[in-house]
Amino acid sequence: MTIRAGCAAFLPITAALFLISSIATGETPDGISSPDAGPMLLRSPLAIGMMEEGRELLLRFRIDESEDVFYHLSRQPDGKAAAYYFLAYSSLLKLLVSDDVLYHDEFVARTDSLDRALLDVSDSPWSAFFSAESELQQSIFRAKRGKYIRAALAGRKAFRRYDRLVRDYPDFHEAYKGLGLIHVAVGSLPGVYRTVLGILGVHGTVEDGLRDLRVAADSSTYGREEAAILLSILGIVIDTGTDAGALLTPMYARYGDSPLFGHLYGFYLYSERQSEAALPVLQQASRNSDREEYFDLDYVEFYLADTFFRLDRYDEAIVHFQRYLDRHRGSALKALASLGMGLSLEMIGQRMAALSFYEDVVVARDFDSDRAARRWADRLLQEPLTELDRQLLAGRNAFDSGRYDLSARILEGVVAVDTLDAERRAQALYRLGRSRHVTGSEEEALKLYLGVMQLQLASESRWAPWSSYYAGRIHESAGRNAQALEFYERALAYGTEYDYRQSLEKNVKVARERLTAGESR
Repeated sequence: MTIRAGCAAFLPITAALFLISSIATGETPDGISSPDAGPMLLRSPLAIGMMEEGRELLLRFRIDESEDVFYHLSRQPDGKAAAYYFLAYSSLLKLLVSDDVLYHDEFVARTDSLDRALLDVSDSPWSAFFSAESELQQSIFRAKRGKYIRAALAGRKAFRRYDRLVRDYPDFHEAYKGLGLIHVAVGSLPGVYRTVLGILGVHGTVEDGLRDLRVAADSSTYGREEAAILLSILGIVIDTGTDAGALLTPMYARYGDSPLFGHLYGFYLYSERQSEAALPVLQQASRNSDREEYFDLDYVEFYLADTFFRLDRYDEAIVHFQRYLDRHRGSALKALASLGMGLSLEMIGQRMAALSFYEDVVVARDFDSDRAARRWADRLLQEPLTELDRQLLAGRNAFDSGRYDLSARILEGVVAVDTLDAERRAQALYRLGRSRHVTGSEEEALKLYLGVMQLQLASESRWAPWSSYYAGRIHESAGRNAQALEFYERALAYGTEYDYRQSLEKNVKVARERLTAGESR
């Protein structure tokens, strides 16, 4: 399962993965009684119809219209709990995609309304589900605000409620989405934290989470789209074996007007290095996001800009990087956008204009991508791109956009330069190795990776540890598990700070678990 470093800052919905870092013990929720409540605690056909209409509008990202429907639903005798569940979810979604503090108080108020509504209903799987979902939403909300202890407390409550619900009613498939998300989060933690959580009664692995999410995607009535989205994101960001395209393609066909699904499908194509195919999808999502009936989704602008960048269309990249920097209120992707803006300007000969954007690259979040962007910006502030740097960037862009033959030709030219310094040689060999690797020439790629590892490089260089990791992947794919483990361990032996170190360590952790699981079967 390969965590793609370039995708590490994708949809903020993955902020849910922060919430388990300090879960403590707590009370087990009260028992769940009658399973007889109607769907979403709704009994009348009118209320059920309103709920389904509002949910459809929410999926299409027509959030204002969906909220209007849910407010009408809240005035139905049986509709208040379902209405405020979706309204709180809507507030959280708006907050996550906009980073706008305007939605903080709105989310809190709607969550309070949901809690009050649940006081008036009897125990049932649906009421327990709403309680678990509310705790999970609050955990994500608090993690987003940096309140990690309170986020953990809410996450613990959510875990216990989901776990009890699934044990008591294994056929209540709505609960598997939230439980699966928490299992993935727990399974992604370093071993020492997982051991502590196990002592406290909180267990889970990535495989547990994927299994839960698949149940929800296949069998849930109201959570299948979100479960499929989560499986797709995990399949893109981590090589879980999930076919993200198979999940996202039909959803995009149905909800193609939705900026959300346009963004997701475009991001999938972007991540698969299908830039030419991603471009029209992201352009349409950008146009839809600008329309009045849809909620703004600024992240489309970043990935549209970076798609243009990967295709060496720097003038167009500048337009959309600037749109993102101007429009997005929070810090997410700002470091990468400022760096991309500066590089685009420098590649078209506007070095002086680029400098101010390099200076704007700030590590605002504890993300590999922000730290890597800052280090690159520091180097660019000290000296401009050389001709070899431009060729390396062109080779990287060609690879990232799926133009593998062009990438190989450019990088082979760089490698042939006799006076090339060790750092640039390592980068060229590594990127050439990646090109050979993904096009099936694995033994040639292995030699290139080994060539990188033999160079004498600065301690902060990323090329050797990442070459060791991908060498391990080649051995693993060939069934040479002992050699694979050796290279994974060597990758971890580079103990200094280098770009995307956290991502590499997570990759190695998951790879070792994968091999161990295979041996145990």
